Amino acid sequence: MPAVASTGASAGLPGALFDRRLLVVTGKGGVGKTSVAAALASLASRAGRRTLLLSSDGRGDGAACFGRPDPGYVETELEERLGTLTADFDALLEDFVRSSVPFWPVQSRILGSTTFRYFTRAAPGLPDLLLLGKVRQLFQRTRHRRKEPRYDLVVLDAPATGHALSLIRIPRTLLATVPAGPLRHVALDLDALLSDPAGSALVLVAEPAEFAAREAEEIAAGAREQAGLSTALLVVNRIGRSGRPESLPRLDLPVVRVPEIPLPAAEESGGGDEFASDRALLAAVRGHLDDPARPAPRPRAPSAAALAGETLDLGPLLSERLLVLLGPGGVGKTTLSAACGIAAARAGRSVLVLTVDPARRLSQALGLAGRADEPVDVRLDGLPPGGRLRALQIDPKATFDRLLTRIARPEAAGRIRANKLYSGLVDTLPGVLEYMGVEALHEHVKDPDVDLLVLDTPPAARGLDFLDTPRRMVALLEHDALRWFLREDSILVRALSGTARGAAAVLKLADRILGLGFLAEMAEFFGVFEGLYGGFEERSRQIQAALSAARFLVVTSPDRSALRSSVGLAGTLLSQGREVGLLVNRVPPGGLAHGHLPAVLRPLPRRLLAETAVPVEDLPDDLARRLAGLVPQAPVPASR
Repeated sequence: MPAVASTGASAGLPGALFDRRLLVVTGKGGVGKTSVAAALASLASRAGRRTLLLSSDGRGDGAACFGRPDPGYVETELEERLGTLTADFDALLEDFVRSSVPFWPVQSRILGSTTFRYFTRAAPGLPDLLLLGKVRQLFQRTRHRRKEPRYDLVVLDAPATGHALSLIRIPRTLLATVPAGPLRHVALDLDALLSDPAGSALVLVAEPAEFAAREAEEIAAGAREQAGLSTALLVVNRIGRSGRPESLPRLDLPVVRVPEIPLPAAEESGGGDEFASDRALLAAVRGHLDDPARPAPRPRAPSAAALAGETLDLGPLLSERLLVLLGPGGVGKTTLSAACGIAAARAGRSVLVLTVDPARRLSQALGLAGRADEPVDVRLDGLPPGGRLRALQIDPKATFDRLLTRIARPEAAGRIRANKLYSGLVDTLPGVLEYMGVEALHEHVKDPDVDLLVLDTPPAARGLDFLDTPRRMVALLEHDALRWFLREDSILVRALSGTARGAAAVLKLADRILGLGFLAEMAEFFGVFEGLYGGFEERSRQIQAALSAARFLVVTSPDRSALRSSVGLAGTLLSQGREVGLLVNRVPPGGLAHGHLPAVLRPLPRRLLAETAVPVEDLPDDLARRLAGLVPQAPVPASR
């Protein structure tokens, strides 16, 4: 397809955009998709469409754009003809069971089973299908006595690109694996909705940067080929932010260009109103979507109460054994992980940078081809004696295949590979990918050839989940109901408690009535781990000991959504007694006012890293030099 021009005016919103029933808004983490989704929902409601803004990330940041706290799983009015709802797995599951099971005693028995909730949370793809099932249910509901749907349009603030593709392709995945039952009916209806270009469309949000542009191209192609979902609009956000030459997706689509929106610090904008900046951002983004010819705002002058940014000394951290980076998506966490590795290698240390995120960002940041599932040397010129940098990016399928070969008997491994859910389980089952990362961490943190291991965790709360993976895996594998699924011989039946037998019976009842089909398949899949419980527990103790001695860096950006996520991450780490530092990336030319940082983050030792016009391929090395204090901060010049 022809490349989108890097200059020129926006095309504006397509005329029929709001005539559809569903808009799925996604983009690389941190590109501003939530503010774009909120702005589109607001414009649709002002055009007379009854609209629901459905948040899928569990945080409900879209409500903040309208000056409201997250309402949770309660439909809440934001503006006239505009409501919002934040997806919650347990509430979605309850909705599905109550709509699928006609008799309340059976509903109560299934929903009252903690074992059922435990296993369904782990079932591959089920949270995604329930979220889309809620969309289907919303269109089936009517307004009082009138027969039209309660909402004309649902704007889904979808997860970031990688997860978004898993979300929209789940109906076809389930159609290939679930033969009958309510779940299959839901999947059929959703597939018909997503593949109808007049009923649904994808809206892509990207920054004019290489990685974001390539991810936008990949999600557009994947959505079309794997889910039948067409793309209707490309929103290029934050034009002029970096000062680099623009790199836009090569997509033949209508384009709206939104400039960088400079926002005041919280202390300057609302007299203690925590949502003032969010409302200002919504108004600006909505204005540029509605009127592409609207002039770009002037950049803000440097704050009179600028925040000091050099209170964190990176030198001692790079001398540690284990350095862990956590942060929300899209703040440059993986690039900074690579930069920390480069800085330590240039200081004469042998470094391994390990990422648990299945995306290819580490390979991209270090200029490697494909996934580096085994440690790969990264070529750096001028390293001192002892200096070495290697990268390891986990390929979940390859890693799990090696694990099967190592721990399972050939016949058991063959049975698992023949399991029709095998590929989906490996890629999506909570805990499996994380455990593969834990295995790699356990192996390499003790490697005598590694002086420093830099761990790049999954985005946001998933990074904290990763640190808790060993304990959660042990709990799952020791669950009596799982053992009941695996073996039903009379000796085991007598040995299990009545509670365990009842829990297993509920799982089988739910499997049969709801047409889930894959609870038993999942239990068989986990059978390969039998006999390894002691090893899991021992690894858990060793990894926890390593993590207790680790140093932690929370990576964030000045964006309000990123700061909110970072508050939760830092607060959890501090409550665990961890030593925490803060890296604020992509700081604008005017710097940050003291009040811009939330109170929880202000006391942390920190480094502020200015946005620069350095080419993307040179950014890890540039950041490494700035982290090591070898070059001064070189902010991008403010646009006039």
